Amino acid sequence: MSQRHSNLAFHILRCATQSLAESDVKAVLELGFTIDQIAEIEQLTLEDINYLMTHSQHFIDARVDPERFERLIAHMRLRRKEGEVLNELIRHHASLPMLNQLYGMNSIEYARLRKKLHMVHGFDGKQSGRPKLPRPEQHDMIWEVWQDNEHLPVGERYLAVAKATKVPLNAVWQLMKTWDIPNVKVLRRRNGSHSAAAVTKAKVIGTDRKPKRASAAV
Repeated sequence: MSQRHSNLAFHILRCATQSLAESDVKAVLELGFTIDQIAEIEQLTLEDINYLMTHSQHFIDARVDPERFERLIAHMRLRRKEGEVLNELIRHHASLPMLNQLYGMNSIEYARLRKKLHMVHGFDGKQSGRPKLPRPEQHDMIWEVWQDNEHLPVGERYLAVAKATKVPLNAVWQLMKTWDIPNVKVLRRRNGSHSAAAVTKAKVIGTDRKPKRASAAV
């Protein structure tokens, strides 16, 4: 019998005896032991445990379920990617209200991530005042980048906007909250003239919206 199998048996028996010492019978039953066997475990001596360890191949069958493991690995990858996206969003000054709406993030987790990213100083996630909206000439660029990345998940889509336009996400968020007229052709003033915005469907914060002329954040 391999040393690894013996070590596994030791940990299982140790878990069982510790659970019984804490009167947690349910935990022992979940390991696969029966009620009658629990009484036997309570009486085990060190010599008995050593004997069971050396013969553990007769009562322990430890193996991985590859399909379940693969599903868990896939879920782990998704969590890791989401964590990387969240970090990048915060680096680009995503606000707490934005991340709360997109991901359900609370203030404690937001503060923890900012501290982890060494962004404790500077931009205040609680925002004592509203961020300055992007300049009018930046509106078209923000909208175009947003539309060009419609295939991306919403968090990555916001990142694409921030990286391409160099506009902080707290300001992008405030601007997009003003783009709330659905499926209509609108005009936006730029440099003293008017430019027509393309009539296409926009998925802003999970809903179909169109940009409108922004005068102030809501």
